Amino acid sequence: KTINYWKEHYNLSLSLSEEYAHAMFVKGGDSAEIIECVNEIIDNARCLEDSCKAYEVLILALYSSGKKLMAVDQALTILRKLNYPFPSQVDRQLTTDAMETTREFMTGLSIDDLIYYPLMTDELSIQTMKIMDVSLMTFYKAAPALLPLLVSQMIALTSKRGCCNESATAFAAFAFLEMSLLGHFDNAYRIGMLATSMLHHTGASKLMARVFSPVYGVISLWREPVHASIDPLMAASAIGFAEGDADHALACIKLAHRQRFLSGLDLTTLKRDQEDFVKKHFFQSSYFKTSSMRMPCVLKAALGDLSVTLALTGGSEELSALLESATDEKTLEETSLNSNESSYALDACNQRLIKALFFNDFNAVLKYSEKYFAHRSDLQHWLRFAGRIGDIYSTFFGGLSCFILSRKKSQPDLISRGSFLMTEVESWSHQCQWNYENKLLLLKAERSYSLGDIPVAEALYQLSINSAREHKFIHEEALAYELFGNFKIENGQSSIGKKHLDTACELYKKWGAYRKVESMTKSTSAELARSSPSSVKLLSQKFTIY
Repeated sequence: KTINYWKEHYNLSLSLSEEYAHAMFVKGGDSAEIIECVNEIIDNARCLEDSCKAYEVLILALYSSGKKLMAVDQALTILRKLNYPFPSQVDRQLTTDAMETTREFMTGLSIDDLIYYPLMTDELSIQTMKIMDVSLMTFYKAAPALLPLLVSQMIALTSKRGCCNESATAFAAFAFLEMSLLGHFDNAYRIGMLATSMLHHTGASKLMARVFSPVYGVISLWREPVHASIDPLMAASAIGFAEGDADHALACIKLAHRQRFLSGLDLTTLKRDQEDFVKKHFFQSSYFKTSSMRMPCVLKAALGDLSVTLALTGGSEELSALLESATDEKTLEETSLNSNESSYALDACNQRLIKALFFNDFNAVLKYSEKYFAHRSDLQHWLRFAGRIGDIYSTFFGGLSCFILSRKKSQPDLISRGSFLMTEVESWSHQCQWNYENKLLLLKAERSYSLGDIPVAEALYQLSINSAREHKFIHEEALAYELFGNFKIENGQSSIGKKHLDTACELYKKWGAYRKVESMTKSTSAELARSSPSSVKLLSQKFTIY
């Protein structure tokens, strides 16, 4: 006699099936088997409440297996059943209204308020929040127009029914949208800090990777020293992996590695950690046997970041073939045409311009800076986020290259483009002096040099060097010394210029950029030979910038 376990032992079958499906997902089991298991739960569930956990795992499994649109469809299906429908068409006004309503609830909300805020007790509301939470990344990647509405629904439910674990991720997501969609950096930072406090209030440390990736990975860059974000991101990644949240854990590691580069921390140690990360998630996984176009964006981005580090440090022939296939020009052009790969296309442009700048290929820097911003302008409004990490070097290095090429090519029109980029950095410096003051001063020095204001340029170079040293950006201190040395040589002070270039080499070496040092050593002698006092051409003309 065949026993129908679902009929004879319903509660036990439901509990065991839910635990099995969740365990399979956490351990990285076969997605087809996981999906089959959760569909069995959904088919046999006696009520809507009993199917919620299955839908939660189903959305996660579909997303992780690359079936993002199917994950969105399933999320919309269960949310509609739970009386949280979404419109088929979304416009700017609908999004603005939802964000404004949510902001009214957030206004004046403090950490003390959260301590005394009631906890959510209704089980169906808690499960609804869990489904919304696992849908956040899916909507962000595959249905970004719906993301503000989803986040607003989560915060509205929190305001009515109390806080739960997932309220913290809703706050973090709203903070991200405040900054990226609306440019409200101050409010974004305030709400992001509320999100981290809410983790402690609800005891939801297992969701740390989901909260910390937007807060410390993006938002804090515009308000706090970048160095301070690294440890929180690494701590969050460890918890994310332990909880089976691989997507957010991987994102935290990628972001932490980028913050280490931005901070000018030791490249040798960074290279080791990036290599370990790539080997673990490529050479020991199925991704290594697939084309780079099928790899998740976070892992492709990690390959590109490693290629930048290796260009500066040298080594790792074992990875060269994989890096070449995943970061070549053809791949960049193909991904730029795919809206699902938009983040990778932006990353690839940024990675190329960083390598080009440190090896003085200013034409390439300008080319990829322009491509970066062209890709951004081509994106849908929902994806054209402000405050991307890539904005920093695409703007900073792009501006430097405009000013340098305006002199080398005698193209004063480039000064206007460089000045426009400089105003962006100036606004960032007002928001976070620690991270951006030295960059702004170096841009001002190059601009003054291009305009022929030699005494002002000289003073600004020195101020940039001092600021970079004070704020612990050794790589940008080296860059400022390098450009200051070139300035001195081009203006007939070869011996002083040579000392500045030697100092730059020492700083680059201390950073770990040995290939950069080799390149500078070879080029310095040639530059000195070309730049005798009789051959120097000063820019005495004053250009008017409109």
